Amino acid sequence: MTTNTKITAALLENGRWVLREIDRGLKSLQTIVCGYIELVPLPDESVTLYCNDEHKIMGLPASAIWIDPTTGEWIDQLAGNLRGGR
Repeated sequence: MTTNTKITAALLENGRWVLREIDRGLKSLQTIVCGYIELVPLPDESVTLYCNDEHKIMGLPASAIWIDPTTGEWIDQLAGNLRGGR
């Protein structure tokens, strides 16, 4: 039996989503987000974003912003590199 050690991931790099083949596992995710991992489930539950757990206190630039669809008000943001997954 062969164990697949690679997965295809959607990564937000420099404001654009790209598909990359990455190693499975925690170390690979920590390298992508440059630190500890935070999982952020999206409302439709089809995708989870992975980001740096300390993205706000590190002062990383915003890479994803949540807007309330009914009021148009800013709710929250993620910063730094993101990885999307199911």
